Amino acid sequence: MIATGGFGAFPDNPLTQTFQEVISENISADFLQPFNSYMENIAAPTIQPQPASESEPPFDLIGTFVGPVNPTAESVPTLSMEEINTSIAEFSASMTMEAADTTTALATLYTQTPPFTATFAPTFTQLPSETSTIVPTTTFPPLIIYPTNTKKPTSPPPDTETATATPTSTLSPTPTVMPAGFTLSNISLNTLTNGGAIFAWPSSTFTVNYNYTVWAQSNCPGCIIQLVSGMGSAGVGTTNCAYNGQPGVSPGVSGTSSLTLTAPTAPGTYDIVVQLQAQTSCANAITAYSGASGIYQKIGQVVVHSAIIAMFNGGQHTGNLGGRAGADALCVGAKPASIGNTNVRAFISLSSTDTIANMPSLSPPVNNNIPIVFQGGQLIAKDWADMLDGTINATLTLSGVPVGNWWSGSENDAGNALATTANCNGFTDASASAYGNFGNTSSSGSGWLASANSQACSNIYTLVCVAGP
Repeated sequence: MIATGGFGAFPDNPLTQTFQEVISENISADFLQPFNSYMENIAAPTIQPQPASESEPPFDLIGTFVGPVNPTAESVPTLSMEEINTSIAEFSASMTMEAADTTTALATLYTQTPPFTATFAPTFTQLPSETSTIVPTTTFPPLIIYPTNTKKPTSPPPDTETATATPTSTLSPTPTVMPAGFTLSNISLNTLTNGGAIFAWPSSTFTVNYNYTVWAQSNCPGCIIQLVSGMGSAGVGTTNCAYNGQPGVSPGVSGTSSLTLTAPTAPGTYDIVVQLQAQTSCANAITAYSGASGIYQKIGQVVVHSAIIAMFNGGQHTGNLGGRAGADALCVGAKPASIGNTNVRAFISLSSTDTIANMPSLSPPVNNNIPIVFQGGQLIAKDWADMLDGTINATLTLSGVPVGNWWSGSENDAGNALATTANCNGFTDASASAYGNFGNTSSSGSGWLASANSQACSNIYTLVCVAGP
């Protein structure tokens, strides 16, 4: 700094000249050449090298100020203390006066170096001697040279925070609502069990029976529920409540229903449907009944027809039935009110001209082209010929006939042959010496009309009757 005159900022002074002379004489040209090139670039004073004498000792910078360490050795020319103090005073004054210029010059040299103000006031507390070292009190700031291609350090990335997933609120699922419902078992229509079709005369009555279990929907435990039985449509035939109450939620309540319904007046086939309703009363449930919709179960059918033949129980008797007239009279007296037909006959063979097979030709004749049903409405056969083909659809017990034997007077299941010696004398004899043929009410096949053996007419067997239009 002293040798360059503060990089050209200080006025010419003896101290600077002395430093330059000493450096030029003791520093090789190889070292000063790049230094001077740099100084020329910044327009600062240079130091011209001078050839050094081979006999001259190496440059001793400290000795320049404090004198030779070895007084016997050849020393480098030194300045007197008076000259040094004078030069230092002038140098300090110049430094103070040109502080601003120095700051500007240094800012030009050191790119991006923050400006500073230097105050130079060095003093010596004692005179230098051969063994003492001058320690200036002024501390110069370190010279920091920043490379021109240095990029500003990239700011460190912010601390990466581990993302914490915010728990998603889990909404409680909407509870599943169990609907109201019912189940049925042990279903019967009159004497017909487990579904199927019954035949009925217009406006005739029939019974509907079943066991039930019924429950309300799960979100309405206090709801009033009805089970309504009807013909599958509102206003057709009669409709009735099998249950009316508050069953609670599943499993609900169980019970048994036995209803009497009236068949429609118009001929046709009608579904019998049990429907669940949720009304305030049974009357409202009957009004709202719509048959096969909503929650319902079909349990059978009713066939309304005026042209049918019904078979029924004529009572228990010996072999003395009073012939044709007496037997028919017994059947008229035993006919149930539910059977609408009035052409009532005893189902029996009495002579070669009065047999079961030729009954359609008797007077009054029995229509042989219409269905034959039991008392309860279940089909026995589709017509008279079908009934006499050896089998029937079900046993006679479905017509309320007691289990056991019944008087038939026929030799075979076709019913077209009179047993000449086994008809209780035209069913006028109840003696033990007379015999009569019989059928089995518990069979629907072989033996239902004619058994292999005959029995004494004194036995009490069932009389079977038919009623046609």
